[in-house]
Amino acid sequence: NPVQERSGFIAHFTFAALLLLAACGESAPSSTGATAGLNLPEPGTPEHEGRLNFGQCAVCHTYREDQPHRIGPNLYGIYGAEAGKAEGFNYTTAVRESGVVWDAEALDAFMEDPQGYLRGNRMAYLGEPDPEVRANIIAYLKSLKASDE
Repeated sequence: NPVQERSGFIAHFTFAALLLLAACGESAPSSTGATAGLNLPEPGTPEHEGRLNFGQCAVCHTYREDQPHRIGPNLYGIYGAEAGKAEGFNYTTAVRESGVVWDAEALDAFMEDPQGYLRGNRMAYLGEPDPEVRANIIAYLKSLKASDE
């Protein structure tokens, strides 16, 4: 059916365009002058490695306190927060009602297999298989909080 084929193409094209638009915003964290004045992790630390690995996350997520949500919620202050509670982001019912608190164990399980850990979320990411990469990203996420906390 030509109408169904065209609808499928439009849906796939729209999703691809949204992903590209999300990537056109602020790029992954970098060590350039664009980040001057930020409290950056020391090179060689898990937080620093996690900041470098965060690029795969930055396609859909922002990470500074004053940044808006993208396709995914802003991850500033996510460590220790309850899932589905960031103001201004439209979470699925499954996430809002999960009761998950984003500690190291929950973040690790979620990043390894988002759909398997929390069924009903909209995250299109398939997961990070490397436990060291996940641990470093978690260390970086843990560092994303106000300096007085």
